Amino acid sequence: MNIKIYTASADTKKNLKNKIKNKDFTNDSADTVRAALITDNDFTINDFIQNIETEFEKEEKFIKSENFYLYSGKKHEKACFLFPGQGSQYTNMGKDLKKIIKTDIYKKADEIFSNVSKKEKSLNELIFPGPDKDLKEAEEELKSTDNAQPAIGLTSALYTKALKDYGIYPSAAAGHSFGEISALYSAGSLDFENFIYTASVRGKLMSECSKDKDSGKMMAVLGSAEKIKEVIENENLNLIIANYNSPKQNVVSGESQEIDKAGKIFRKYKLKGISLPVSAAFHSPLVKDAADPFSKSLNEITLNSPEIPVTSNTAGDFHKKDTKNIKTLLSDQLISPVLFTQNLKTLFEEGFRVFIEAGPKKVLTDLGKQSDLSDENFFFASADESGGKKPLKDFASVLALLYVLGLNPDIDKWNKSE
Repeated sequence: MNIKIYTASADTKKNLKNKIKNKDFTNDSADTVRAALITDNDFTINDFIQNIETEFEKEEKFIKSENFYLYSGKKHEKACFLFPGQGSQYTNMGKDLKKIIKTDIYKKADEIFSNVSKKEKSLNELIFPGPDKDLKEAEEELKSTDNAQPAIGLTSALYTKALKDYGIYPSAAAGHSFGEISALYSAGSLDFENFIYTASVRGKLMSECSKDKDSGKMMAVLGSAEKIKEVIENENLNLIIANYNSPKQNVVSGESQEIDKAGKIFRKYKLKGISLPVSAAFHSPLVKDAADPFSKSLNEITLNSPEIPVTSNTAGDFHKKDTKNIKTLLSDQLISPVLFTQNLKTLFEEGFRVFIEAGPKKVLTDLGKQSDLSDENFFFASADESGGKKPLKDFASVLALLYVLGLNPDIDKWNKSE
C-alpha cells in the first residue's frame, strides 16, 4: 500500500522539529508533543520537511494540514464512535478498505438480507454494482430505504472492524436514527447476524409504510430549533421537528402538502428549507404503521446489554442495561424526534472529546462541528472524509489524528498492510 504514516514525538516542539529534520521517526509514550505525517504518491517527506517550519511557528496546541497533524495538548484516553443514518449511502462505499480488511461479513450479510428482502439482488450487488451498470440507476436503487439501511449498517460494520483491527476501540457509541442500531452493534448489544437482520427488517418496514398512501415528507431547515419552533407556532404549521441535529440545522416532518407549503414560509423568515429525498415523514406519527411490526421483530431477536455506553435518540441520554427498555426505545424511535444534539451534550458531559464517525461519508462529523459545545480539546473526524474519493488516505488520516491525540493506534500494522 502506497499510503504510509510516519510518527514522531518529543518533549518540546523544538526537539520534535530537529528529530523530523533528521528523519528520526521515533516516539515515546511519555512525550508531550506528537506529530504524524501521511505520505502517498503525490507527497514526499523531503517536500514536507522543507515547509514544516511554518507550521511549527504557530502557537496552537493542535495543527492540521492536508498531510500533517501536530498536537501538544492533554492526551486523550477514550473515543466515541458515531454511526450515520440513511442518506449517507453511496455505491462502492468501503470498496478499497474492504480489500485490506480480512472479513467474511459481506457473505453473511447477503444471506440474512436475502432472507428478509426476498430480492433477487444481494446486498453486495446493491453496494457494488460493477462497472457495466448505470451508476445513476444503481444510486437510485441503493437509496431506497429497504436497501440503504442494511447497506449502511454493513459498511459501518466494516469501518468498525477496521478501527478495531488497528487498535482503536470505542469507549462509547452514538448513532443518528438508523445509526443507533449500528451503535448497539459496535457495543456488543447485537451480534452481527441480529444486527443485519434488524437493519433489513427496519428498512423494509419503513419502506412499506409509505406504499399506497401519503406518509408525508421531511425537510432540512438551516436554522436553530428555537427559530423553527417559533415559525411553526406563528404560522400554525402542522409540522414537528423530527431531527434535532445541531444549532444550525434541524429537520421537520409532516404531511406532504404541509411540507410543500412550509418551504415558502421558512423563506419568509430567512430560513432555508431543503426537501429530503425520503419516502415518508420519519420520526413522526405518520409512520406509526412501521413501529408496531418493528417492535414485534425486536422481540424475536437476542439483544444484550451494551458493553459500553450507547446513547438513545429517543431519550437523549444513555441506554440503560435493561434490554426490554432498549427495545422499547428503538421501536419508539421510529415515531419520535431524534435528539442528536442532546446525545452529543450527554457524551460531552461524560468527558468525551474525541468522536470518530465509523461509517460512510461525514454527515455526523459536520453536525458535530456545528455544535455549541466548546472545549480546546474537542475533535470530530470521519473515517470516510471524502465520501469514497480518497478512502485509504481518509482512514490513514484518522489513524494519524488518533496517534497525536494519544490513543495509540497500531501504525506499524497499517504501514505493513498490502
